Parts: sequence; structure tokens; C-alpha cells
Amino acid sequence: MSGLKQVIWSVIAAGCLAMPVHSQTETIGQIHVNVTPEGASLTCNGQPTSSTPTTLNNMPEGDYLLVATKSGYQEARQTVSILAGQRVNVEMTLEPITGLIVVHTDPPGASIEINGAYYGETPLLLTDLALGTYRMKLSAQGCRTREVPIELKDRTPRKILVELESDAGSLTVDSNPEGANLILNGIAKGTTPCTVDRVPEGDTTLQLTLDGYKTYNHSVRLTAGQTETIQAVLEPLPAMLTIVTRPTGARIYVENQFRGTAPVTLKALPPGEYRVRAEKEGCEMMARTVELELGQELTEEFRLSGNTGTIELSTEPSDVTVYVDGQETGLTAAKESETDRVSEPFLIEQLAEGRHQIQLSKKGYKGESFFVKIERDETAAFHKKLIKLFIPDCEIVTKNAIYKGVFIEETPDGTIKLETHPGVIRNFPASEILFRRPIREQ
Repeated sequence: MSGLKQVIWSVIAAGCLAMPVHSQTETIGQIHVNVTPEGASLTCNGQPTSSTPTTLNNMPEGDYLLVATKSGYQEARQTVSILAGQRVNVEMTLEPITGLIVVHTDPPGASIEINGAYYGETPLLLTDLALGTYRMKLSAQGCRTREVPIELKDRTPRKILVELESDAGSLTVDSNPEGANLILNGIAKGTTPCTVDRVPEGDTTLQLTLDGYKTYNHSVRLTAGQTETIQAVLEPLPAMLTIVTRPTGARIYVENQFRGTAPVTLKALPPGEYRVRAEKEGCEMMARTVELELGQELTEEFRLSGNTGTIELSTEPSDVTVYVDGQETGLTAAKESETDRVSEPFLIEQLAEGRHQIQLSKKGYKGESFFVKIERDETAAFHKKLIKLFIPDCEIVTKNAIYKGVFIEETPDGTIKLETHPGVIRNFPASEILFRRPIREQ
């Protein structure tokens, strides 16, 4: 039997030598795995491998499940099929795990910056922040900026509520009387009483205005969160009254006290009612009650009705001085066409009703006086001719005699005309005159 066994093994051996032989490298494959980001843990069909990137060798033909994991990233899975001797490259990408947070602020509308990047205004839902630690800065007008740390560990939704402190104060303003216009740092804020919120901390300028009252100015320093109350007492402005009359120059009485002749201006008067009276000679007295309000500047006009008449007077010659009741009123003026012989009409206006004495005077003429009765709104016309007085004012010495008289004129050839007696005029040629001299008034 031993010989038989030897023969059988010889036949088997000869048969194996006759069969073709396949190498191990031709029956197994490779899988090269690259994962973004690097450093991910990798399992193949549930068995751990080295961290990525990595190459899986000695992989028989078949299907393989690759699972890549990394802290902070979502798991990635991929099935790979290989054939005998095949090399396969696999690219896998891990998506980061992001947090879910909703940010609210009181007050809302705050700007959000995370690690220096702007994300929007509250309330805001954030879904794209990778897990990790962040600094969130919240800022809103009228509030102090606040920074809050955020740590995202997982996908669990979180609600964050941040209360922002005001960076300003509050100002409550009232006034006596109420209704004043409030201006804060140059900006109108309403009428008193009122409360102004979010007043910036620091110095604040306050102004109150109200018709009839002096402007109220005040400065206040506020700190963040401070509430200040101001009670202002407004000072009334005095009134001013100006009194004018037509005609001017009337005597003005206020509450029966003489205050001057019109126009009259009275300043710093308290508001209220005043009895004003205007009187002028030749006019009817007029009185009325005037009401003044706070700070008012009022002008009152009194048009006085005349109780007078007028005198129209002409004189012969002109340049006569006219007196009314002993008071000089002026000179009559010569007509242009008649030299100084007859005057233009001379008007004496606003003479009070009744009897008045008129006096006329001119050097070298006899004065005249007469009485006139004046009627209201009537004009009395008069023409008066003055009698010339013979008053020698010149002395002429000739070879034969001395002559005294009233000097008339001197002609171009030197002849002197002299009134030697009333109505008698004599001519003295220059050849006859030894000298001429004036006679001084006695």
C-alpha cells in the first residue's frame, strides 16, 4: 500500500504543476481615502482604520462601507465597490455641525457683530455658526454697547436674551405757566409738561420759550440711566405802550398822571388795563382804555378833533410881525410880483374858539391891534395896511444947510433921495453933499 500512496501523490503533484498559477497581487485591491478636513477618523465595514488621508491595502474584490467622523462635523458615509486588483480613490467632505441660536435684545433692533463680522439686527435667528466659542457684540442707538460670549457645543437650539442698558438719561420738564416750547440741545421736543427719554449723557442745554415771557435757559448734566426733573418758573415780559397824536404835541395822561407830550413811549408796564387821555389846546380832549398783554408792544394813536378856526391875514407892507394873544407867530411874506408892498396871505391855524387879540408890528410903522372872534372850522380873512411913521434916520450936510429926514435910496450917480417931511421927497445931487451920516435911534 505504501507504494500505491506514493504513486497517487506523484500524480497529484504532476497535475498541480500542469495548472496555471495566479499571484496574490492580482486578486486584491486598494482604496485610497481623502477626507476634507483632514484628520477624520475612518471605519471600513465597521472596522477602524488610521486617520485620513489613508490607503486601505489588501482589499479583496467586493463592497465596502466607509464612515468618516470628526469632532464638530457631521458624519459622512460612502459605499465603495472594487474589482480584483483595482485601486480606487475616494473623496469625502465633512459638513461642519452648526448651532441654532435666536438672539433677542431689550430694546429690539440692536446690531449684532460676531467676531467682528456683522450679522444683522435683533431679533435674529443664526443657523450657520460652526460649533465653538465666539464673542457677540450688541449695539443700539441710545444704549451702551455690550459684548456676550457664546459657546456652541451642539445642534441644540438656544435662545439668548440680552438687556441693553441705556447710555442716556431721562428729563422731565414742567413750567409755570404750562405750554412753553421745549428746545433740547437745539431740537424742539414739544411743550411742557413733557418727558424726554434717551437724552445723551453729559451736558444738556435746555430752553423754554413762551409768548409774553422771557426765554428760560438752563443746563443740566445727565449720567446714563439718570432721571432728572426740572420745574421752571417763567418770568413775564413787561409790555410797552407808545402813544402818538394827530396833531402831535398833545399832553398825555395815563391813570391821571402826566407822562409827557406826544409821542410818548412807556416801557416796562405790567399787563393790564390803562386809562389814557390826550389833551391839546385847540382840540377836543380824547380818552380811552388800553389793554396790554404780556410782552406786547402796542402803539395807540389819538386823532384829536379840532375845536379851532383859522385867520388868513395879509398886510401892507410885508415883513410885519404878527402876535396872537401876545405870542409871536411869524412874519408876513412879500408877494413876488409886488416886492414888499403887499404880503402873501399869512395863515394862523388851530386857534381855539372864542375871542383873540391880534397885534401887528413893523419898524417905522404904527403898530395895530384888533380882536377877532374865532368860529370852529371857520376862516376869518383880514387885510391890514399899516401907517408909516415919519422918523428921520439920515442927516445930509450941504454947503448951505443941514437936512434931516428918512432915507429913501441912493441912485447910481450918487443922488440921495430923502423924505424931509411926511410925503415930501427931495433929491440931493452928489455935488451938493458935503457928507451924510445916519441918525442914531433914540
